[in-house]
Amino acid sequence: LQRAARPLSLVPSMPRFARVGDRFEAGVSARIVDPDATFAHAAGATGEMRDTYIILELVLTLARADGEPPGPPPLHVDVDATEAGRASEGVGSFVVASRRVRLADARAPIELAASLSAVALGSANVTLAVRAVRTADGTLLAADSLA
Repeated sequence: LQRAARPLSLVPSMPRFARVGDRFEAGVSARIVDPDATFAHAAGATGEMRDTYIILELVLTLARADGEPPGPPPLHVDVDATEAGRASEGVGSFVVASRRVRLADARAPIELAASLSAVALGSANVTLAVRAVRTADGTLLAADSLA
């Protein structure tokens, strides 16, 4: 029996370029490489995988690109009201999407995306990370990221 080196497989979906005023989605298609093992870990001592859920979260991190002048990056992340104050600063990490997943749904790729706007000329560094957490207590089960 071979185990995968990475518990999550991510395929990015984001345009390489955007013009000022463009609105677009950035996200990933996430696949849990070994759903049985991940859900067995999530079920813990109960061992009841059928009734176990995990949460996949998409975390988007924005930063100024090297050589860019001080100030917020040229991208704006559309987030809910709880993150709006931090998002207005333009730099940081934001949980931009989450999805509750059960074992039966975990065998197919799961799409997670965020809405962004290009608000100025310039370059930004964007990192997309996916975390799989146990629903009951928030324990991290798996994570991977793309920059």
